Amino acid sequence: MQHERTVAFIDLDILKNNYNILAESFKGKEILCSVKSEAYGHGSVEVSETFLRAGARWFGVASIAEAEMLRKTSLKLDMDRENPRILLMSDATNENIKKIVSLNLDPVVWNHEQIISISNFAKSEGLEIRAHLKVDTGMNRLGIQPNEVPDFLSSLSKLEGVVIHGLMTHLSSAEDPSEINFTREQLSSMESLVDKLRERNLLPPMIHTLNSAGGINFPESIGSIVRAGIGLYGGIEFEGMNLRESINWKSKIIQVKNVVAGSRIGYGGTHMMEKDGKLAILSVGYGDGFQRLLSNRGHVIFRGQRTPIIGRVSMDLTIIDISQFDNDIQCGEEVDLLGGKSEEFISAKEMADKCETISYEIFCGISYRVPRVFISEENIQNKRIVGQYS
Repeated sequence: MQHERTVAFIDLDILKNNYNILAESFKGKEILCSVKSEAYGHGSVEVSETFLRAGARWFGVASIAEAEMLRKTSLKLDMDRENPRILLMSDATNENIKKIVSLNLDPVVWNHEQIISISNFAKSEGLEIRAHLKVDTGMNRLGIQPNEVPDFLSSLSKLEGVVIHGLMTHLSSAEDPSEINFTREQLSSMESLVDKLRERNLLPPMIHTLNSAGGINFPESIGSIVRAGIGLYGGIEFEGMNLRESINWKSKIIQVKNVVAGSRIGYGGTHMMEKDGKLAILSVGYGDGFQRLLSNRGHVIFRGQRTPIIGRVSMDLTIIDISQFDNDIQCGEEVDLLGGKSEEFISAKEMADKCETISYEIFCGISYRVPRVFISEENIQNKRIVGQYS
C-alpha cells in the first residue's frame, strides 16, 4: 500500500472455501450467493466471478443498478449457454420494468401491479420473465400474507410474458437459539402454504425459505435453494465450521510524536495521557468507514500486538497509543484495522461488538474510497475502487 492511505485486501480463495463449506453443509440445496451492497463490502464483480467459478448459478442483488453492473461485467448474458440467474430482491418497481426484462432478471414481487407491468412489457418484447413471490411469514417486512397467496396465484393464470417461478420467504431470527420456536413457526407457515398450493396445482417450481443460518440450523426445511449471505463472508460462526473472514483492512502511520502526561488527545480531548508517552497518527477515519464508535475503546494490530485507539476517531485520521513499543517507529509502517496475519486478529464481530452493531454493517461500511485489492494464491489479481468498473 505504498501510495494508498488505507487498503482492504480481499482473499478470494477464502471466499471460495467458504462457498464450498456451505455447499457441503446445505445437504443438496443449491446456493444463491447474495452479492448485494458490493458483496457485503467485498467487491461484487470479483466476488461473483469467484462464486461463479466455484459452481454458483444464482446470485442476489437489491437494486437495478447492482444487477445492471453485474450483467456488464462478471455475469454477462450469453445466448450460447445457460446464464447465471440474478434475483432482484427489492427493486421491482414500475420504473424498472424495462430493465428487468432487458437484463433478464428474476424479480421478487409482492403485488399485482408489479406482475401486470412485467407481463405487459415482456409480452411486447416476446419474452417471458420468471418472477418470485415474496411471502411474509412473520417478519412483517416485504411480502403478502400466506392466506392471500392461493388467490393471488390463481388470478395470474391468464397473464402472458411472466410466470411465478419461485415462492420465497425470509427468516428473521434463524441465527438466534432463543428464537428457535418463532423460526419453526415461520417454516411451518411456509410448509402449510406449500401443501395448499400443491393441492390446487398452483405450486411454483422453486421454493426458497432459508438464509445462511437457516441452511445450517434447519437443513431439513422445505426448499431447494439457500440464499446465503453473511455465511459466505465469514461474518457468522457455526460450531464445527471453519468459515473465515477474507478482509484484511490496513492503514499506515503518517506521524509519530511524543506527548507528556496530562496531554489531551483528539477532538474534545476525550482522552488524557496519564504519563508521558508516544502516539502514532493513522491515515484512516470514519470517512473510510472506520467507525467513530471505536473512539477510546477499539484496537488495531501493530507489530503483531493489540494497540489501543485513543481519542476520537476523526473523519480521516485515528490516533493510537504506541508507548509500549521501545523500538524506533517509522512513518509508513502498516497497521491492521480488521483481520490480520499475526496471532492477534481483529474480527468483524469483535469490531461490531465494540460499535454496538453487527458484522454485516462493519463489512458494508468500509467506504467506497478505500481501494479493494483482490488476492488469489497469494498474488494480486485486481485492484479497484468500489463503484468503479472498467
